[in-house]
Amino acid sequence: MKKNYFLAVSLLIAFAGCDNTEIDSIADNEQVAAEVSAGIDGLKTRVTDDSEWQTGDVIGIYGTSGKLTYTACRYNLIEGTNNFEPNSSFSTIYYGAADGEFSAYYPYVEYSKLTNYKTIEGNIIKQQKTNYSPTGVRGQDRIDFLYATAKGTKESPELKFQFAHKMSKLVIRLKAGKGFTTVPFTSWYDLTFSSSANNLHSKVIFNPKDGTVTPDGAVDKLAFLYTASPRVSGKEVKKDGVIEYVEFVYILCPGESAQGGLKFDLHYVVDDITYTTQLYTDENKTKFETKEGTQYIYTVTVNKTEAKVTDTSINDWNSAVLPDNGEVDANS
Repeated sequence: MKKNYFLAVSLLIAFAGCDNTEIDSIADNEQVAAEVSAGIDGLKTRVTDDSEWQTGDVIGIYGTSGKLTYTACRYNLIEGTNNFEPNSSFSTIYYGAADGEFSAYYPYVEYSKLTNYKTIEGNIIKQQKTNYSPTGVRGQDRIDFLYATAKGTKESPELKFQFAHKMSKLVIRLKAGKGFTTVPFTSWYDLTFSSSANNLHSKVIFNPKDGTVTPDGAVDKLAFLYTASPRVSGKEVKKDGVIEYVEFVYILCPGESAQGGLKFDLHYVVDDITYTTQLYTDENKTKFETKEGTQYIYTVTVNKTEAKVTDTSINDWNSAVLPDNGEVDANS
């Protein structure tokens, strides 16, 4: 099911690359500020399972209206509300002599910190962007890039942004099987996930102005080490007070294609055991592909001698059905 979460935003921000002469020519009683609402496509907002924006979230806006131009303008979430406020009080975005066209992006990186003043770099292995993060802003290190566009006029000043996920999402759910009385690998210190071949990109480039994501460099053999910093911890999911599975989430580059499927290793450091499974996204089990705005969910039942994928689904963020409901074997 797709849920849209809307929030009212007061679009009061500092100018970036504006032609102030047009503003000066507008009488005070004729000035019309843009009004913004924003929602996010899909089941969840970001890589987390939260259904709303979080304290510390920041978005950026590009736009034009007549001679007025706005570039990477920053909005901060007002704590305890679904509203955003300007990072500074210098000015408000006003409509110029023509209708306005705007785009918005998340997470926020200020204009001067964009690579070549144009793009944001994302590190897949570290699961974070490499550009500067605003001081004191939480939750900005993820690479779940979001993008939206909207138009408005003086007569209809509201801008309705509907954010879409630009990356892909891989979810691994580990369940206890034979030989385990509880869910294994509850601590990320004990577990290493890795793709077993050079078939995924480790870096991407996100253009916040047009929303495009492109791979950076050659394909690589990814290794998500839970002893690394920053850590990407597993989340315990309980049912009736009992742990049902431990969920690990990864953001991947869209447009990947691993022919023959994605061979996926789970190495348990404590017992020095490596479980191997093959992940597919097509019914014929010939490949693993990632699409923009789509998440791929695999439930892996771990036994003492093997791991078996017992359920699989593809969701929107966008949902799709995986072969055999995600049931594949993984052996040590």
